[in-house]
Amino acid sequence: MKASDQNFFIDSFNRLADLVLGLDSSFALSAFALLALVLALALFVFFLRKQAITALHYVGWAVLLIIVGAIYLGQPDRSPPVAPGTQSLEAILQASRIELVRKDQALKEALAAVGELTQKAQEQQASIRIEKAFVAINAGNTLEAEAIFEEDVIQMERQARQAAAQQREFLAEAARAARHKGALARFRNTQDALADYRKATELEPDNPINWLYYGDLLLQSGQSNQAQKAYQEGWQQAQQVMVLNRKDPDLQRILSAFDDRIGDILQAQGDLDGALARYQQGLSIAEALSARDPANTDWQRDVSVSYDRIADILKAQGDLDGALARYQQGLGIRQALSARDPTNVLWRLDLVVSYVRMATIVPQDETRWLSQALAILRDLKQSGRLPPDREPWLKIIEGRLQVE
Repeated sequence: MKASDQNFFIDSFNRLADLVLGLDSSFALSAFALLALVLALALFVFFLRKQAITALHYVGWAVLLIIVGAIYLGQPDRSPPVAPGTQSLEAILQASRIELVRKDQALKEALAAVGELTQKAQEQQASIRIEKAFVAINAGNTLEAEAIFEEDVIQMERQARQAAAQQREFLAEAARAARHKGALARFRNTQDALADYRKATELEPDNPINWLYYGDLLLQSGQSNQAQKAYQEGWQQAQQVMVLNRKDPDLQRILSAFDDRIGDILQAQGDLDGALARYQQGLSIAEALSARDPANTDWQRDVSVSYDRIADILKAQGDLDGALARYQQGLGIRQALSARDPTNVLWRLDLVVSYVRMATIVPQDETRWLSQALAILRDLKQSGRLPPDREPWLKIIEGRLQVE
């Protein structure tokens, strides 16, 4: 093929390619197919004339044409948009999904921008106040600068207190959840329950009730020394809280409970004087609460329990008259409570305890006191209200009285 023919063919092909690339995609495909057919016929003719070299030229142009067609098909569709009336339902749904994604992304970007602008605005306001303060200082107006800084102090302190109050509320809720979890776990695994109650003291160390529950379980598991430390810590926390609210009856009752529990441990350790001091502190709180509301039966019962504890110590110290007086005081309260509600099992059992204690302090009247205790136990047994863990009391007293 001559050079002039080759140049003409190349120029013609370039023009044809530009024309095809500008056509509609479906029409362009038809044009490329037609061109490929023409080149195939030309190739066949030249092979028949054994002009192999020229045929190779046409093969090259055919390959190039195919490559251009592939490139064109890989380009984005440049066809004009389809009229809304001719769109398929799927196309409409797809378009709506894309629009929703775009709007959602735009909303997220807008919210992020608002947050960033708000933070920058706050920082800018603080920077402006500081700048104003330094301007005032440079001008010799220190009073204005002090006023600006005072405003910052008030604002920052208010924000810090709000954040601290919210944090304290969350920690209190977490501690309460830990106590609930511990109350359930103690029936399954004591160590797990101890971990839960200890966690409550860590989350909310200034709440005395956390230390009370933790100490009770420690004592139950035989760790009396650790229990004493927990009770003492709880007692100190209760004292600190009472500075702010001395009239809170629940807090005072908890404080009295700590005194009684610490007294129990000291008594078990042989420290009778220390135990007596603790019991007397607990009694003073219980008596004050009872005097405030004589109709409160729970507080009345607390007083009777304190009387019994003190009497036990006095008896151990050899002060039998003092012990008898305290036992009698406790007995009087329990008889009054039981007479008020004879169906109250707890109060009836308290009365049994008082009768047994009177039997030990007045040996000559042992039979009388134990007989009264036995009558109560038998009545509860016959009515099906005697707790299973109190049934051994019935056998012990019957054996003591040698009755069937």
